[in-house]
Amino acid sequence: MATLLIVPGFGGSGPLHWQSWIAQKYESTIWVNDLPLLEPKIHIWANAICHTIDQIEGEILILAHSFGCLASSLAIARHPQRVAAAILVAPASPARFSENGHILPEHDGTQTIKHLLPTQPLGVTGLVIASENDPWMPFNQAAKLAKNFGFPTINLGLSGHINVDSGHGPWPLIDVLIGNLIYQIESAAEIQANELANFKHTKDTLIT
Repeated sequence: MATLLIVPGFGGSGPLHWQSWIAQKYESTIWVNDLPLLEPKIHIWANAICHTIDQIEGEILILAHSFGCLASSLAIARHPQRVAAAILVAPASPARFSENGHILPEHDGTQTIKHLLPTQPLGVTGLVIASENDPWMPFNQAAKLAKNFGFPTINLGLSGHINVDSGHGPWPLIDVLIGNLIYQIESAAEIQANELANFKHTKDTLIT
């Protein structure tokens, strides 16, 4: 089964968060460890995600929230061949973070991490889920980020930062989306394995 790799946002995801809820539903879940949760330093976060990816065998579906979405985009850009799909929920605005891990006021003027993010499609299946009243990222900016990554955007309406405070503990929609993507990933892998087996069989038959 595909591995569900969970990347929390700044401050982490507590026991009531939807990421913790979904982790209990899928046996193949792995959390990214070694994240300085109170220090949003994007290179350190991206390196930790890449390190975890390197430890996993088989297909990977990344499920990220907030600042974790930004770090995940860098990790996916480095490992597009290892990541099968990604769901990025309520990405935080890169304009709110410095490269040194400081949270910035809006329009602060300090150098941000915006220039570090991929501006070309990531080359994997994915989607961005965003809200129209997210305090960490205006919806139009989230949609633009999704377009840069080559992902469609799901508009969740007035859902805040899509976290515990906005009522997103148990969240059936994310369960459905994950299930659909895992089915697609595993179906594609099965087709590829069958095609490889058929090719090998044909090759062996011609040789003999």
